[in-house]
Amino acid sequence: MGHRADLHQELTCPGDLVLDPFGGSGVTAIEAMMTRRRGINVDINPLAIFMVDALTVNVNQQELINAFNDIKAKYLKLEPKSEEQIKDAIKKYPQPRPIKLPEGSDVPTADLLFSDKQKAQLGLLKFLIQKQKDESIKKTLMLMFSGLLTKINLTYHPSGNRSEGRGNASVFAYYRYRIAPRPVELELMKYFEKRLRRVLEAKNDIRLEINSDTMKNLQIVKGSAINLSFIADESVDYIYTDPPYADKIPYLDLSAMWYAWLDLESK
Repeated sequence: MGHRADLHQELTCPGDLVLDPFGGSGVTAIEAMMTRRRGINVDINPLAIFMVDALTVNVNQQELINAFNDIKAKYLKLEPKSEEQIKDAIKKYPQPRPIKLPEGSDVPTADLLFSDKQKAQLGLLKFLIQKQKDESIKKTLMLMFSGLLTKINLTYHPSGNRSEGRGNASVFAYYRYRIAPRPVELELMKYFEKRLRRVLEAKNDIRLEINSDTMKNLQIVKGSAINLSFIADESVDYIYTDPPYADKIPYLDLSAMWYAWLDLESK
């Protein structure tokens, strides 16, 4: 991220407009904001838009911690562990949509990327998050939930002799949905709590420059890079982007596991 910030400061001035038409996770636009520029983040992937929006939304951190502690207490009280509890939870709580997976996946639909236990526990956690009344807190908790999905699934491959939690989902290692030969059952709440710490650190890093007073300087747009008609002619001072690798990595298709849980449109 530092390299992009250096480029912004060398080639632009405070107040200038920086565009990334393949915005992804929003690094360019966020760095622009951090260096007192304005930023436009465009991406066709609804998952990317969700992530940037949830990261930059203004949230009271103590209220977020309080909400997390409340959810944790309720989750641990209701956590489905037995076979009967798991069956009941799957019927009662939100479940992943059976979105069709890309060719070459080990299973045909996204809901099959999770064991019954994982679906029951993730469903309970999502149910508790959705009960939050504050939309900013809910968005932030769902951002944490999205990070949790990287580990709590049947494609999660542990990394060699390292600790169980140091692996990754197969989409990042193999660019396809590959069921792990020996799926690992990780402790959900332990890793959800780790996501809280990371989100708090990230929001602390950006809060001085990206807050309720400056959000007017950031545009997060779901759309195609071939249609930027919403941007006024000659208004952009600097374009910095990292285009996708054509068809080599099907980013949209590989986001299906997240679409299934986050209620995002699949295309």
